[in-house]
Amino acid sequence: PVSAPFTITVNSVNDRPTISLNPLSDIDEDAGMQTVNGFAEFAVGADNESGQTIDSFLITGLNNPGLFTPTGQPAIDKNSGDLSYTPATHANGAVTFNVAVRDTGGGDDTSAALPATFTINAVNDPPVITLPMTAPMGPEDAPLTIAAISVSDVDAGTESLLVNLSIKAGSISLFQGSGLAFNDIDGTDGSLEFFGSQSSLTSALQTGINFVPPLDFHGVLVLNVTVNDQGKNGNGGAL
Repeated sequence: PVSAPFTITVNSVNDRPTISLNPLSDIDEDAGMQTVNGFAEFAVGADNESGQTIDSFLITGLNNPGLFTPTGQPAIDKNSGDLSYTPATHANGAVTFNVAVRDTGGGDDTSAALPATFTINAVNDPPVITLPMTAPMGPEDAPLTIAAISVSDVDAGTESLLVNLSIKAGSISLFQGSGLAFNDIDGTDGSLEFFGSQSSLTSALQTGINFVPPLDFHGVLVLNVTVNDQGKNGNGGAL
């Protein structure tokens, strides 16, 4: 019999790495920059590839980039696996994205992607009252127009806000109340209470409040302006 050696070479091929993700916790709106330590963990594809390291973590399929600032989009540090992101001001909603890892072995070097989810909870923002730069003044026994007041609420949208006006002496009324509903329309006691959309309220208040002082009164009076957003919109109750 005759025999001869025959050499076979099995070339090394990079095995895909694997990735695991730790759960993400929900956060509240306007919570600022967030860091989730050890969010992503990496494992080489095979025992003989233990010398390989992470080239990068890959985030794809982010459902709503607008929930984050331009420079605070979700990103994962390749050395620590920490996830960092910065929500945009007043942004809220569900966040979903996929994460894969790429190793330094070349070839088939990217893991299957895993999904990640969390929610930025809506938090009720307080309404804002804008008052005139200078206090109105007028002569004794003459009606006075108080204008240039406005109200706003960043998360109320078109829903109603409740406004209360009160003054300790004299009577008050609105020059126009289009789009408003009144709980207290008789301002002869120095009090009015009404509600409506931000645009209707601002239109009425900027058109002006008619103040009639008591006969022969002179001095300083304070008009109190209170706005209640009735809990619109988000966690935290009425503000």
